[in-house]
Amino acid sequence: MPTRVNPSGRVTVIVDAPPFSERAGEALDIAAAMTAAGTGIRAAFFIGGAVLTGASFLSPPGGGPDLQRAWTELSGKAGFPLLLCPTAAEQYGITGDHGLQDGWQLSSLSVPGESLSLGVRTVIL
Repeated sequence: MPTRVNPSGRVTVIVDAPPFSERAGEALDIAAAMTAAGTGIRAAFFIGGAVLTGASFLSPPGGGPDLQRAWTELSGKAGFPLLLCPTAAEQYGITGDHGLQDGWQLSSLSVPGESLSLGVRTVIL
């Protein structure tokens, strides 16, 4: 529900958990629960080791969850972009020309910064 503090009623999600950690799965579960409850997500922004979630060379461990696919599906269903911090992405060999999974984008810190300046709730997972 929109409020004066958060006029759009949406949240920006910042993910900082590497893709094969328990926290990464929890972050996805929380984001999915938020969308199921009707909370709109403005964008999911991945920082630090979490940028590997958007790497084209990511391969989930045998029997492990495919968080990349799950985030892509959630993003498609709920209509929010999947954004990677370009500085962190570059450290892991992900650039606009190489290593970026389809459907994922490089974006500056202006997205979470703008969210904060607009009073959009920001959740760090």
